Amino acid sequence: MLDYLNNISIILVGQLKTARTETIEEFLINKTRDLTVVGLMSPYSTYNEARCTTYVNGKKKQQFHLPQFSIGRMKYLIQPLIVISFIFYFFSFSLSIIRLHKRFNLYIGCATFPTLFGIFLKKMQIVDSVIYYCLDYYPTPKNFNFTYFLNIIYRWMDNYCINNSDVIWEISPKIRDAREKYSKKLFKRYSPLIVPMGWNSAISSNIPIAKRDRWSIGFIGTLSDNQGLQMVLKAFPKLLLKFPQLKLHIIGSGPYREQIELLIKNLDLKSSVILHGFIKDENKAFDILKHCMIGIAPWTGDSADNSHYADPGKPKLYALLGLPILLTKYTMIASEIARMGAGIAINYNEIEFIDALDEMISDLSSHQKFLNAVEHFKKLCDADSIFSNAFIETISYRGVH
Repeated sequence: MLDYLNNISIILVGQLKTARTETIEEFLINKTRDLTVVGLMSPYSTYNEARCTTYVNGKKKQQFHLPQFSIGRMKYLIQPLIVISFIFYFFSFSLSIIRLHKRFNLYIGCATFPTLFGIFLKKMQIVDSVIYYCLDYYPTPKNFNFTYFLNIIYRWMDNYCINNSDVIWEISPKIRDAREKYSKKLFKRYSPLIVPMGWNSAISSNIPIAKRDRWSIGFIGTLSDNQGLQMVLKAFPKLLLKFPQLKLHIIGSGPYREQIELLIKNLDLKSSVILHGFIKDENKAFDILKHCMIGIAPWTGDSADNSHYADPGKPKLYALLGLPILLTKYTMIASEIARMGAGIAINYNEIEFIDALDEMISDLSSHQKFLNAVEHFKKLCDADSIFSNAFIETISYRGVH
């Protein structure tokens, strides 16, 4: 059934790095005769690798860079500046289509805004079919502010994409619950295909305990308040009383970085917490992580935390790099990790975090049991299997042509 992909032209549009657009790109390169990737960058990225890349029969034919507006580490007017980033997205996308000057059989939009481009191209008869790959869903903010205004626009765009796309992929079944709760979008009015995000199994690693940094734990992700690092940092002085050599490696950047830096300074953690920032070379970031003992994902789980309605890739990345996972229990994957023994799921609570970390890191024989379970959990993280099943069902039953 996947042979069908080899007879069509596909365009894939989405954010690089944060939305894992590259994972789908890697899956499709050798499975379709004609693939175009328009890769945009997160507004919070501190550098620009936005690009348009075309492949023919698995080989790169051309690539050109695209303009990008980056908020980076700006302190003021962050939310309004996001609007400028999205204007640049539209310009970069339009530039790509003009330069390519071609038609496509299938358009895959990773997230809402990229999907709007695809619907526009379909109305222009440049694209035959559109897949809307919905990666998350944002709860309504508590306060009436600029974010609240952006949320209203996002809801409208999401509904428009649902009504005008040929196929809807959703990263988690909980997105359906969020739509019914916040947008009154009833599930019976559309039929999504659940397509969780995975990682290329080529990054899989399993470094022996003896070669790891014995007292290191790792975190990777966008630094936002819902990631929960503030709780971890506040717990750290207590942890250091028991584990004086404990180190926390934080990889990533984002709007909450200044607050993280302030906490590190005020709690006198500069010698115990290494804030790497965003690491451009993924392999370097992965090398730091896979030498750690565990990976952490302490989402806050409050009403504004969109991880409730997503399938975050962080725990799967940790698993593929050979790390047991310590995470909060507010995502669907948390229960699976706990059930399989690949980690511990806790409430967003300092005491629970300290107790769980103690259980996972203090005794090496206990830690080895977690490592053994991680090897079984890895099977759920393989992008090749996930996307093969998704395309087979899309082609067979969803009417993509």
